[in-house]
Amino acid sequence: MLGHQRGRIAEEEPLMSAPELMLLTSYLMADSAKQDYHCLHRVACQEPAKAKQYLAAAKILLRAGKMFEPVLPYDSKYERLVEDMQEAVDFGTKYGTCGQKYTCSENRKSK
Repeated sequence: MLGHQRGRIAEEEPLMSAPELMLLTSYLMADSAKQDYHCLHRVACQEPAKAKQYLAAAKILLRAGKMFEPVLPYDSKYERLVEDMQEAVDFGTKYGTCGQKYTCSENRKSK
């Protein structure tokens, strides 16, 4: 049941915040587009607090993936992805000029 505030129905908390949605969307788009993660890095740079939470979880999953590698397939591409995201978060936290380092455009040429 929804509560009332000053005669108005209180809105439910969204399932994902805007920064979380941007992180997820940019990852999914990059993974399906030749693994070009520049947009993900830019979002991580622009939203370092939220990206740090996802990085912490990703690092735990990487460790678990390595432990179960003999049983389950492990893709080392995620190690580089996490390292690059950490760099983007650090850059955003320190400098905040994300647009100067990270480009995000569908017309951007892959290196």
